[in-house]
Amino acid sequence: MKVLTKKNLSEQDREPVEIKWEPSEGKMYAILYRRMVEVFNVEDETGGEFPCSHSIFDTIASSFDFIGPQQLCISDEKGNFTILKNIHLQESLTMNIINTKFDRIRQVRTCYSDSLKFQFLSALSTDCKMAIWSCDRILAFEDDLTELKADRVVKSKHRLTCLAV
Repeated sequence: MKVLTKKNLSEQDREPVEIKWEPSEGKMYAILYRRMVEVFNVEDETGGEFPCSHSIFDTIASSFDFIGPQQLCISDEKGNFTILKNIHLQESLTMNIINTKFDRIRQVRTCYSDSLKFQFLSALSTDCKMAIWSCDRILAFEDDLTELKADRVVKSKHRLTCLAV
């Protein structure tokens, strides 16, 4: 089996999907590509010119958001969440994969406020459902490749195409 590296990703796999700033401190931002995420810190020794960490995925990523000051949640086309912790440094980066009961997740968004910090993560699935998980519950979950049930699921009669929290 061939190990995926940045160099052997195809041009299509390196296509940007989303770019987001970390909302609590505003020092880091991340770029999600179809098969990779890169995290940049504007206050590191490179001034944010080079990524401070990155991760390459076996599946195609669909969306992501920050669920903590140094944590990301990436959804993929197989209905999984990839949780990256300690994203400020490549050597300390850890990854957990969480299964959901959804076939495919279209989009994820975090609810953040200055007083309450990261509260919950919302996700839209392609089967007309919106699911909500507590960010604290996601970060505490350590069982790789097992299902984490949503705190709340809302079903719609109509197709849900975008999410704003």
